[in-house]
Amino acid sequence: MNMLRKLFLFFFCLLCSGSLLLSIFPAEAASEVTDETVLEDGITSLGENLGGLTLGEARAKINRIFETLADSMLTVTFDGQAEQISLRELGLSWNADSALADAATLGKSGSFISRYKEKKDLKAESLDVDIVYTYDVSAVENFVREKIAVHDTEPVEATLIRDSSRNFVVTNDVHGMETDVDATVASISQALDKNLSGNLTIEASVNISIADVTGEMLSAVQDKLGTYHTDYSSSSSARKTNIRIAAERINGTVLMPGESFSLSRTILPRTPENGYEMAPQYVNGDTELSYGGGVCQVSTTLYNAVIRAELQIDERHPHSMVVNYVPYSSDAAISEGNKDFRFTNNLSYPIYLASDADGSGLYFSVYGKETRPESRTVEFVSDTISYSEVEPKIVEDPEMAYGEERSEGSTHPAVVSTLTKVVKENGQVVSRDQMNYDDYMGTSKTIYRGTAHYEEELEAELDLEMEEGEDSGDEDDYEEPEEEETTSKKKKKNEEEEIEQGEIDELILLDED
Repeated sequence: MNMLRKLFLFFFCLLCSGSLLLSIFPAEAASEVTDETVLEDGITSLGENLGGLTLGEARAKINRIFETLADSMLTVTFDGQAEQISLRELGLSWNADSALADAATLGKSGSFISRYKEKKDLKAESLDVDIVYTYDVSAVENFVREKIAVHDTEPVEATLIRDSSRNFVVTNDVHGMETDVDATVASISQALDKNLSGNLTIEASVNISIADVTGEMLSAVQDKLGTYHTDYSSSSSARKTNIRIAAERINGTVLMPGESFSLSRTILPRTPENGYEMAPQYVNGDTELSYGGGVCQVSTTLYNAVIRAELQIDERHPHSMVVNYVPYSSDAAISEGNKDFRFTNNLSYPIYLASDADGSGLYFSVYGKETRPESRTVEFVSDTISYSEVEPKIVEDPEMAYGEERSEGSTHPAVVSTLTKVVKENGQVVSRDQMNYDDYMGTSKTIYRGTAHYEEELEAELDLEMEEGEDSGDEDDYEEPEEEETTSKKKKKNEEEEIEQGEIDELILLDED
């Protein structure tokens, strides 16, 4: 019984003491926050202490900080190059009122216990007030596109040349760099959102692009895979010029694996503007002077080097008539808009085309990386299936002096032939494949023989017979001196034509466009 009474008195006293404390420290109603409200110690913002400042002073201080931040520069670097823009230009704006007003109420409202606790917490750990700020993301993106992306670079392919000593020299490739606009904008936004501070520096996000032709690839070109040469020493000066120009435009060509080559496209149209001159060539079974005459010898010589490198032939045409600088069926004719010589690098490494036209011999070589075994050899055999000479046409010309001759055109045999690729390993034939089957048309030159003197002799004999008989007519009709002069002029003209045609016939190492 005494124990129960003691417990009752204990709880009654406890209740009374709580009521006494509440009466002494009643709950304080939330006071109105004004610019004069002083912020408690331990309140910070943007790394600055705001404790002891009035709300108005704290706001002014925060505004000054943001004004300084707005004028600070954001720096974005791109491959060692830097571009800057102020945060104000990026549309930086802020509003400190709401956040500071909330901070001003700390330790000033609620019960004694809650106010006490808030102040105690601030002493133990400061409270950093987050100020709401924004910026224009579209302005950030525009800055990246207009100031950063302009530094983008395309990859630069490696180059391969031969120096004066005919050694290969490789210039290495350069990687391309392209700004990743979206990723760079995201990096800038993340930096601005996470830790706003002055003089931010961001590295642009960049995508690296590798050149299609690298120095490593070209360094593999060291071996001669196929070579061939033809003679053009007896060609005319114009034909030699055409051969030199076409060969120079091919020299130094690099073909990557899978890349194709067109001779017509490479040597450019055969026009005076591209440096070509008039020289003999085949046209519709005849020989004519035309711009670029001789380039078919370039095409043919390159063709023979290419097949010895065992590259893929995509287009090859025979001449309409045989040529005399390569065996039958190993020629390759081209003509503007009609015939081309094309091939593809079907190897796993790049190839390099080298040419040399010294005015006497035309040389082509294909360089690359030799992967064929040393025991393997390749030969190309030309076989003649049929051959027939064509007799010249004889035409009597009464306007030429008797016994004189002149010729037009040229004579070529009619030939059917093949070209066979023969592969040997260790000296033994392992394959024999026919590559070309060609039917060359035969042509004959026309020989004009003069008969004028012979007709004059017949007329003289007739006149003599008439003198012994009856009168031959009025003497005024006889104009022998004038006739002799006309005959002399015609004879001279025929001689000049014969000389010109003879020169053309000598120039024909023969070509077709």
